[in-house]
Amino acid sequence: MSAAVSLRPARHRAHARRFAGLPALFRLALRRDRVLIVAGALAVTALVAASAVALAGLYPDVASRRAFAASVDATPAFLALTGPVFDGSTVGGLTAWRSVATAVVILGLLSTVIVVRHTRQDEETGRQDLVLSSAVDRGSPLAVAALAAAVLNGSAAVLIAAVMIARGQAVTGSVLLGSAIGGVGLVFAGSAAVVAQLVVAARTATGLGCALVGLGFVVRAVGDSSPGLSWVSWWSPIGWAQQVQAFAADRWWMIGILLLTAVLAFAVARALDARRDVGAGVVAPSTGRSTAAAGLRGPASLATRLQRGSLLGWTATFVVLGGVYGAATSGVDELISGTPALADTIRRLGGAAQITVAFLTATVTILAIVAAAFGVSTVLRLRGEETAGRAEMLLATATSRSRVMAPALGLAVIGAGVLLTVGSTVAALVAGAVAGSGTTASDVLRPVVRTAAAEIPAAIVVVALAAVLLGWLPRATGAAWGVLAAVGLLGLIGPSLGWPTAVLDVSPFHALGSEAALGGLAFWATTIIAVGLLTAGWWGWNRRDIG
Repeated sequence: MSAAVSLRPARHRAHARRFAGLPALFRLALRRDRVLIVAGALAVTALVAASAVALAGLYPDVASRRAFAASVDATPAFLALTGPVFDGSTVGGLTAWRSVATAVVILGLLSTVIVVRHTRQDEETGRQDLVLSSAVDRGSPLAVAALAAAVLNGSAAVLIAAVMIARGQAVTGSVLLGSAIGGVGLVFAGSAAVVAQLVVAARTATGLGCALVGLGFVVRAVGDSSPGLSWVSWWSPIGWAQQVQAFAADRWWMIGILLLTAVLAFAVARALDARRDVGAGVVAPSTGRSTAAAGLRGPASLATRLQRGSLLGWTATFVVLGGVYGAATSGVDELISGTPALADTIRRLGGAAQITVAFLTATVTILAIVAAAFGVSTVLRLRGEETAGRAEMLLATATSRSRVMAPALGLAVIGAGVLLTVGSTVAALVAGAVAGSGTTASDVLRPVVRTAAAEIPAAIVVVALAAVLLGWLPRATGAAWGVLAAVGLLGLIGPSLGWPTAVLDVSPFHALGSEAALGGLAFWATTIIAVGLLTAGWWGWNRRDIG
C-alpha cells in the first residue's frame, strides 16, 4: 500500500514539469530565428505597403477603382492569381485583393521552415536528444516551434495593420487584413508541425510542408477562377484569408476559424509526437535496396539523386506558374491600357512597348526570383549535410572537398537557369495560344525567352552569394534568404513606387529585367561578379574546418 501511495506525488511532479525548459528554449529559438523572423515580417509588410501606395497612385478616385475592380472580376486569369475584389471602392479593399494571396504564401513557407527547424531538423541532427537528456519536457520543442511561428506571423500582422492605418485606411479593415494574413501563416505552421511528425527526414518534411502551401494556392485559384466552383476556395486556408473580406464585410468570425484550425493542427502534432520515438516518424521509411544502384558511384550522382525529387517538384511549379502567367495575358490589353500609369509601370518592369509582352516579361522577374530561391536552397542543403555530420563522413573517404561542393553548385546554377527557361517558355507559349488574332506565339516567345536569358545571371549572383556565406561564414548562411528577399522586393515594388533608376539597379533582377539587357554591360558585369563569388565560395569551403 505504501508503494501505491508513493506513486501519487510522482505523478504530480511529472505534471508540474510539463513544458519544463520552455522559456530557455524559446529564448534560444528567437536567437536562432531572429534574422528570419525580422526579415520575413518586414518583407511581407513592405509588400502590402507597396501595394497600397501603388494602388492609391494608380486609382486616385472611387470611379477608377470600381472600374478596375470590375475588370479584374471579369478576367478569370486575374482571379486565379489574386482572387476576387470584395471592395473596389477603397484603396484598402484593393490592397487586400492584391496582397493577401502573395503575403500568405510567403508567411506559409517561412512558417514551415521555422517549424521544421525546431522539430524534425533538430531530431535529425541529434540536438533534440541532447536537449531532452536535460530537464526538458518532451513537448517543449514542439511548443517552441509553435511560439516561434506565432512571433513571425503575429509581428507581420501587427506591422501590416499599423502600416495600413498609417496610410489612412479604416482601423477595422486594417486589423482584419493583418490578422487574416498572420492567421493563415499559423495554419500552415500547424500543418508543417503535423508533417514533421510523419516523416523522418527534415528535407522531406520541409518539402511536404511547402507543397501544402502550394496546394492551398492552387485550390484557391481553381475555386476563384472557375464559374460554379467558388465553393472549392473554402477548401484552402488562403481562400479563408480572402473570405475575411477586410474593408468589405469585415468577418471577424473567420479569424476565429483560422486560429482554431491552427490550434487543432498543433494539438494533433502534439498527440503524434507523444506516441513516437525521438528521431522516428509515424510513417516508417522504406528500407531501400541492400546495395547501391550502379549510378550512385560518386558525389555528383549522389547529389543528383538527393535533389531529383526537389528538382522535379520545382519544375512542376514553374510549369504551373508559367501557365498561369501566360493565361493572365488574355484581356490584359483592355485591363491595363485603360490605366496609363499602370501601363507605364508595366513597361518599366518589362522593358517592352507592347502591353501584353511588357506584362509577360515583367513576370519573368518573379520567375527569376523564385528560380534563385531554388538555387539558394540547393546550396544551403550542403550546409545541412554538414551540420548533420554526413558531409564529414563523406570527406573521410577518398573524396575531395571540391568533388563534394561542385555538384551542389552545379545543380544550383544549372537548375536555376533551367527552371527560369522552362517557366518563361511555358508562359510565352500559353500567352500565344490565348492571344488574339493579331498576336502569335512567335511574337511573344522571342522577347520573353531573351528576357529570361538576361535574368539568369541575376539569379546566379544571389546563389553565388549563398556559396560565399557557406564557404566563409557558414553560421550566417541564413542571411542569403534575407539578401534574396531584399533585392527581389526592390526589383518588384521599386518601379511601381517611382524610385530612381540608380536605386532600382542595386537589384540585379531590375538591372537585367529586359530583353535589351541581354549581352549588355550590366549582363556581363553581373556574370563576372557571379563567377567571382562562386570561386570565392569554393575557395572558402576548401580552406575552412568542416562542422
